[in-house]
Amino acid sequence: MDQDDIILAYLQGSLSPQDVADFEIAIANSPDLAAEVAALRMVKNVMAEPPLDMPQDGWDRLSKTIAAQIPAQSTGKPANTNRPIRLSLLQAAGIAVAAVIGWQLVQSTLITPQGTGYLPASIEEPAFGLQVTFDADAELGQISEVLMQLDGTIISGPSAIGLYRVAFVDAASRDAAFEVLRARTDLTDEVLAD
Repeated sequence: MDQDDIILAYLQGSLSPQDVADFEIAIANSPDLAAEVAALRMVKNVMAEPPLDMPQDGWDRLSKTIAAQIPAQSTGKPANTNRPIRLSLLQAAGIAVAAVIGWQLVQSTLITPQGTGYLPASIEEPAFGLQVTFDADAELGQISEVLMQLDGTIISGPSAIGLYRVAFVDAASRDAAFEVLRARTDLTDEVLAD
């Protein structure tokens, strides 16, 4: 038996006289064990006490107090029956319009995948870009370093065939990057101008 089982058996009086004597010696030698036994004995005593009797007339007194606070002329009708029905219809129409506008915002910004040719009207397609397929063995650090030197930014990709779109600030930057990326066969497999 573990210590918890021994404590429970001790409190229930189901230990043999020799085990009780041994356990009481252990209690005398361990303040932690003595505190645990005392706490469990207190819980046992509290649980053994009969429940307190509640007054039978408590609900009746509460009901009378509530009834005394309600005016005698109360009709029992809801207070908002004087609202015209068209106000509720206007509210429903407003909710429907708000839902449609919300759906359009969510659909255009979150659901439409970038790089599919469909862009929200708020996003402008970059005028100066390249389509690049990077070598499968090229490291991200090398690619990032070259693109930073060329002032290029990956704006989409990779597509299903591994194609990235890289944007540049002007035509001269794009043309220079085109030549550099075509020459870097260790990084790129294919470079196409938009």
